[in-house]
Amino acid sequence: MVHNTQFYSAYVGGKEQYDFKPVFEPIKKHIESSDFAMANLETTLSGKDMKYSNYPRFNSPEQIANALKHTGFDMVTTANNHAMDRGSYGVIKTIENLSKSGLLHTGTARNSEERDQVLVEKINGIKIAFFAYTYGTNGIPLPEGKEYLVNLINKDRMLADINKAKSKNVDIIITRLHFGNEYCRSPGKKQKELVGYLVSHGVDIVFGGHPHVLQPMETIELNGRTGFVIYSLGNFVSDQRKRYRDSGIILNLFLEKNFQSGKTIIKDVNFIPTWVDKSYIGSKLNYRVLPVKEAIKNYETGKDNLLSKNDYFKLKRTLQDVTAHLGEPL
Repeated sequence: MVHNTQFYSAYVGGKEQYDFKPVFEPIKKHIESSDFAMANLETTLSGKDMKYSNYPRFNSPEQIANALKHTGFDMVTTANNHAMDRGSYGVIKTIENLSKSGLLHTGTARNSEERDQVLVEKINGIKIAFFAYTYGTNGIPLPEGKEYLVNLINKDRMLADINKAKSKNVDIIITRLHFGNEYCRSPGKKQKELVGYLVSHGVDIVFGGHPHVLQPMETIELNGRTGFVIYSLGNFVSDQRKRYRDSGIILNLFLEKNFQSGKTIIKDVNFIPTWVDKSYIGSKLNYRVLPVKEAIKNYETGKDNLLSKNDYFKLKRTLQDVTAHLGEPL
């Protein structure tokens, strides 16, 4: 999520205009070392002519896509409540800018044919299908006849997508859901029911978002199937500064395939807590996504002079909060 203070701070002038790469530099090694990295893009990249803006209707400089690619991300999901913040044009322009950057994407589409395609990636011999859906678009209706623009949560539609993925003989189905209540640290009954429905019908992994705070993760067993879910990954980067809203995690899933039996399992799960640092370099505002445990150590050893004593307190508090909520991190 990109608030106006974030893109003001990324302004560098010249041909590129905006440079978001330094924001992600502290966590770059953790992202680019993975075989495949994905994130949720909760803004539009509709272009300068549509005017850059933040809440309640987001439009961010398209250079952020290049920064995400540079950091090591391979894909972003685009189905969320801000997908229609610049209307149909914004959906299409966002897809075009993501494609230009080399990022894969799912959750929105330019036409019905594109909507009906299943994004499948073969990663180290494991075929994975990716889907993304949102509860809504902040009251902005999808134009009649253009319902393909944004994937809305609809069980019939989702089941059809699952079956289409199965027909492609994928090993794993991953679904990203934009759902739940903002700032609520526990999943609601409807969240759990929907995840259970998806797992029982063939989804293996569910990543949740929208609450802007971390929610628990768990393994679910239903109808002879096993699935993994984290109900909300928190805030990776934003200008939300309150407790719980200024942090998230990098979630690492390790998949293992038995090429004789064809069965693929989640071998291991771990995570790295992250915290958004907002500081000044001279008179210039500066944002960074920091790995929490490493940042604490850097403060204690004097390696990061941008961190204040108050930042140190918040970092330690974040580590305690995340550990209590999700378990012991890396």
